[in-house]
Amino acid sequence: FQVPLSEYLGQFHEVEKRLDKRGKRRLDMDRYREDVKNLTEKNKDPQKLTIAKEKLANMQEAYKELNSELLVDIPALYSDRGRFM
Repeated sequence: FQVPLSEYLGQFHEVEKRLDKRGKRRLDMDRYREDVKNLTEKNKDPQKLTIAKEKLANMQEAYKELNSELLVDIPALYSDRGRFM
């Protein structure tokens, strides 16, 4: 009984780490969005704007992917709690 319970509790730590990672990705995504906005308003260097847009698109995809995983994993983890009550 202790081994499955400790494994179950260990999964919470993994989910917390992934939530932190998602938060960092969101901050990065917001920063890249701001960079794109500033470069668009200034109309200075089209190459920098293209790079910033690519970074934003990559970060948005990474965020959405991790968020989708968490939307599946968190309810599954929560529903498994019944085995230990």
